[in-house]
Amino acid sequence: MKPSHLICGLLCAAIPVTCFISCSDKKEKATQELETSGYQATPADFLRAAENGDIRALELFLKQGIDLNTKDANGWTALHLAARAKRQDSVAFLLEHGMDVDTLGLNDVTPMMLAAREGNATMVRYLLKQGAKANRKDKQHRTALILAVEGGYPACVEEIAPFSRDQLDMALLIAAAEGKYQVIEALVSFGASVYVRHTGGMTPLMLAAEKGHKRTVEVLLENGSNRYAVNEIGWTAAQVAEGANHEEVAAILEREPSQDEFAITEPSEEEGVEWVDENNVSSVLAEHTRSGAVGESDEKSAPENTAASEVADSRQAHSASDEIEPVENTQAPVKKHLPFIAGKTIATQASTPEEVGSDLSMLGYKEKALPLMVEKTMPSTTPTGESQAEIRMLYGKQRKAVVKKGDIIPHTRFKV
Repeated sequence: MKPSHLICGLLCAAIPVTCFISCSDKKEKATQELETSGYQATPADFLRAAENGDIRALELFLKQGIDLNTKDANGWTALHLAARAKRQDSVAFLLEHGMDVDTLGLNDVTPMMLAAREGNATMVRYLLKQGAKANRKDKQHRTALILAVEGGYPACVEEIAPFSRDQLDMALLIAAAEGKYQVIEALVSFGASVYVRHTGGMTPLMLAAEKGHKRTVEVLLENGSNRYAVNEIGWTAAQVAEGANHEEVAAILEREPSQDEFAITEPSEEEGVEWVDENNVSSVLAEHTRSGAVGESDEKSAPENTAASEVADSRQAHSASDEIEPVENTQAPVKKHLPFIAGKTIATQASTPEEVGSDLSMLGYKEKALPLMVEKTMPSTTPTGESQAEIRMLYGKQRKAVVKKGDIIPHTRFKV
C-alpha cells in the first residue's frame, strides 16, 4: 500500500471515533450541568423539569437524547404535566421540538382535555391556538367541553364552546343532571338549547328537578327554561321533583304564573343580531333628523346618499343666511337587525353581516309557553252538540277544567 493511501485510510477511520468522542463529551457536559441544577439524567427528572418550567434543563435533557414522549407511572407525558402545571413556556418548548399537541396520556386524555378538567382556561385557549382538537374523546367518551362542564368551569366552557357547537346540548343535559349550575349560562350563551330533550322527553329542567338541584333549577329558569313543558308521560318538572321527594324544588316550579305568562306574544321579525353599518350611519341619522326622530329607535334606514341630499337641500333652503349651526352628532350609531335569526338574542362584536356569520353567541331563544295544556277533546254532552276539551293547568296542583266553545278558561283571560 502506498503511504498516501495509508494516511487517507487512517484519517477516514479516525472520523467516526472523533464524532463519538465529541457526542459523548456533549452528553457528559449536559449530565454534569443537570446535576449542578439539581437533576439526574433520568426520565423522572425530565418530567419534573417540564412541570417546573425549567427550559434550560429541558434543553440539556434534549442533548442527552431523552425521548420526549416519556410517560410517568400514571401515564402523563411532559406535555400533560406542563399543561396541568400552567407552564406555558414548557409547553411551547415541547411543541417546538416535535411533541404532538394532542398526544395521548392516561385514558386517552390530551393535554388540552387535562387543562379543561383542571379548570385552566388560559392553557385551554393557548393549546386550542396551537391546533388542539376540541372533538377528541377520552376512553369514557368525554370531550374537553364535557370535562369542563363536569368540573363546573365556565371560563373553560367559554373557550371550548365555539369549537364544540355540536356538543352544546348534550353538555347542557349533563350540567343539569349533575347540578353544575355554574356553566349553564355559558353553554346557553353559545347556543345550547334549554328545550333539548333527553330520554323520555326529559328537559334539562326536569333532569335538575329530578336530582333536587335547587340552584341549577333556578339558573335554568333564569335562562329561559319552560316549566310548563311535559315529558312523555305528561309530567311537568314540578311533578318530576315531587315524584323524587324534592319538595323545595317542586315549590319553586309550582308557583302561580304571572300575568305575563298568560299573554300570547310572538318574536318580532326584526329581532336578531344587531350590528352597526358604518357606511349607512350618516344616511340613517339624516333620515331620523328629517323625521324628527333622532335618538329614537327606528329600524328603517334611508337610501344611500340621503345624507348628502339632505345637506344639499338644507343649504339651498337657507342660502340667504349664514345662521345655520353645525349639529354635533352625539347619538350612538343606529343599529340594524338581521331578521334571519328572528326570536334569538345574539351577542357579537362583529360589525358586518359577513363577520357575524363567524362570531355568533346565542344568549337566548324566545319560546312562548302557556301554562295550559289540552289533555283531550270529547263529544259534547249538552243539547247544543258542541265538542268539549279538557284543559290542564300546568302549575300548582295542576287542576283540570272541561270547557266548550265560548267559555273562559278558569283562572285565565282566555276564551275558547
